[in-house]
Parts: sequence; structure tokens; C-alpha cells
Amino acid sequence: MAERIRMAVAKLNLPLPARSNELSVSIGGVSFDGVPSYDHLFSLADERLYGAKTGGRNRVLFRHLRAPGLAA
Repeated sequence: MAERIRMAVAKLNLPLPARSNELSVSIGGVSFDGVPSYDHLFSLADERLYGAKTGGRNRVLFRHLRAPGLAA
């Protein structure tokens, strides 16, 4: 879903100031098997967002984490 959002924003034809770059979106996300604390989950998602922003514009970074002890 995040990739579809990124692509839809990239296709928008909005009037932007002459000195601005094209509109882009950086998205960071995480999913987790089990029940982590929300603070931990948001911290991990924030790390992904920071990585997407510093890794270049217009990208999605997502990570799925498996809780210790859950069967594969």
C-alpha cells in the first residue's frame, strides 16, 4: 500500500512554485508478529522513515519483524 501511495503522489500534477522540486513522498513502515509495545513499534517505523529520507527522495522502506519464539 505504501508503494501505491508513493506512486500516486508522484503522478499528481500540482502547481508548484518555480524553484521547488517535484512533489515526492518518503514512507517508513514496520510490521511485527506478536504484540510489541507501541512505543517500540513507532520507534522502529521512525527509523525506517529516517532511512527513507536519508537514502534519497521518493522511496519506501519497510521491514517485517518476527517476534522471538514464534514459529516460522
